[in-house]
Amino acid sequence: MISGKSVLALIPAREGSKRCPEKNWTIYTNKITGEAHPLIGWAIKHAAGSKYIDTIAVSSDSEIILNYARPPIIAIRRPAHLASDHATSEAVIVHALYSLTSLGELTIPPHDLLVLLQPTSPLRESADIDACLEIAVQSSQAVTSTDPQHRLNGAVYVHHTTKFLSSLRFGGALHHLMPLERSLDIDQPQDFAL
Repeated sequence: MISGKSVLALIPAREGSKRCPEKNWTIYTNKITGEAHPLIGWAIKHAAGSKYIDTIAVSSDSEIILNYARPPIIAIRRPAHLASDHATSEAVIVHALYSLTSLGELTIPPHDLLVLLQPTSPLRESADIDACLEIAVQSSQAVTSTDPQHRLNGAVYVHHTTKFLSSLRFGGALHHLMPLERSLDIDQPQDFAL
């Protein structure tokens, strides 16, 4: 919770990837610390380390990932049509929000703030999430970027849940600047060596 606002972290982690099969379940080793986790594990670790996140949910069509997301993390089974290359982030988030409601876990709006954490950013830190939340609680949304030109790095997206239900656009979002060396976005097998 931050400034009286509750916070939901949603980690979307589908099974398929054309360029990098089983990407979200593949181990990434931090070259500085030597710590190693599957990409989904890094995202969960970052969310769990946040000072402000109240609830962590994982949305996936993968049995392995759903089983990895042990309580108190909420595992949301994603239907096949929302795990395709054509599924939008908006559709996945809406499905997750309504799934949580039907499970009796939450009420709509489920939380005041929604944090979207892609598993493909293993060098993000919990402090980056918290910095975005501190920005978003004063404005409507926040994102992470890698340079003063506001090039998004995909590590953290924060949006007010009620506003998200009408629009997920980050064009006017305020930015938390992350250093380039921590802005890795894994998209292909060779990225695991970075």
